[in-house]
Amino acid sequence: MGIRDALLGGARDPVTPVQAVLEAGIRAQARGCSQSLDLTEEARAAFAADASS
Repeated sequence: MGIRDALLGGARDPVTPVQAVLEAGIRAQARGCSQSLDLTEEARAAFAADASS
């Protein structure tokens, strides 16, 4: 499942976690320190589930 499936309503949005990682990286570089990911609890759970499988 990918972006097409998410747009058609058959899957969750795969871009949100990736976008959050990229944005946190940009903030970390600009501020010179680590940053947390701006994810909803639902997105965090999905991200964790993907990482553990």
